[in-house]
Amino acid sequence: MYIEIYIDQFFAEQFLTGWILLHLAALAGNLRRKRGRLLFAAAIGAAEQCLYVITGWKWIPAAGYLLMAVLAFLPGERIRGIIYLLIASVCLGGVMESVFVIFPFPVAAGSLISGMICVMVWKWCLTNRRKLEEETTVILEWEGRQIRVRALIDTGNHLKEPATGRPVSILDRESAEILLENGWESRRGCFLIPYHSIGKEQGWMKGVSLDRMIIPSEEGDMEIGHPVFAISSGSVNLKNQYQVILNPEHIRR
Repeated sequence: MYIEIYIDQFFAEQFLTGWILLHLAALAGNLRRKRGRLLFAAAIGAAEQCLYVITGWKWIPAAGYLLMAVLAFLPGERIRGIIYLLIASVCLGGVMESVFVIFPFPVAAGSLISGMICVMVWKWCLTNRRKLEEETTVILEWEGRQIRVRALIDTGNHLKEPATGRPVSILDRESAEILLENGWESRRGCFLIPYHSIGKEQGWMKGVSLDRMIIPSEEGDMEIGHPVFAISSGSVNLKNQYQVILNPEHIRR
């Protein structure tokens, strides 16, 4: 069987694929990268692939991977770079195979589309992982009663109790009614907490110091005594996915 290869086209395809692989490896491994280093490493990798086609020396592909990682990534990150480059190669290869089965794209276009798919999937996974890390379960205690609610750790929540400067988290009205019951203001008293929000320049929320808040975790429960909460006039989010907006300073304590 006779196969004709245009070496310039082959180099361009390998250069593009190599650059995509290096970019995916750097993204997945959170590695420091410079565009010039990635482009240079991709060019060297493409040149080695051309040499492999010409000579047939079997050690060239493995050496090419190692050299690409050494050239692309900074000292101290090269071992991780090699590992993530291998992982990226497996992932990109699988996606490319699926793409080429469904669509008869040229190699360069298929590589680019496959790389974009890998990047989008990785960013989607990363976003959802961060979302899970920003949400937690908290247990609120008041006069012997407890409720377990979902909380969003909001880094933009900088509410403070005016008199003491203590951090303030926000509890939705429905959960507050379950935990505190009617007439809680007259039994324990309350105070007002000023706030600013989009669509309303300023306002006031009733504040209360609960007996205890427990934040369960795999490392062990975090217990916070007498946390200050502001009572929202309604739900704290549109879809009612969580009932507490947690002040990040409560987590640090």
